[in-house]
Amino acid sequence: MAARLRVTAFRVVATCLAALAAAAMSCSGPLHDRGSTVTTSTPSVPEGWRRVEIDAVASLAAPPDMVAQSVQPIDSIFGILRGEHDELVYDYGRYGEDLSSYADQAGFSSRSRDVEGRQGREVSFRMQGGSWNIVRILQVPDRGKVLTIRMSCTDEETCRSADAVFDSLRFAPP
Repeated sequence: MAARLRVTAFRVVATCLAALAAAAMSCSGPLHDRGSTVTTSTPSVPEGWRRVEIDAVASLAAPPDMVAQSVQPIDSIFGILRGEHDELVYDYGRYGEDLSSYADQAGFSSRSRDVEGRQGREVSFRMQGGSWNIVRILQVPDRGKVLTIRMSCTDEETCRSADAVFDSLRFAPP
């Protein structure tokens, strides 16, 4: 009986170590790795970026060329910032977008993303038609609501800045 317990304990420890190693390796992989998890890191916000407050709920960093657009939210905290080659949209409310509705888009990928202990979902895909070619969306639950951040870009190089935007996301204390 004691030998069986030692073997079972060994298997549990080995499984946990393997899972931790896999999670650590997946954090550095590209977004197209389906099923991977990335952890939002301490932000290394690029020089010149500015902090954007999302009401008293959260904040994030945005590229310096982005300009806030005038919008009239209906039932959520909503904002749009536009740059020359990209657009950042945030929406905080009771309901978030159905991210699985983009699964049929070219290049669709999805992974989980840990943001300050909250389990979020990040998707990316290529947009067919329109002025934006690449879209990356991060959706994170918070206090019974959902924060959705959408970065739409003209090209992949520009959309790499979504990593810095997503990494800079910080929620206000409850």
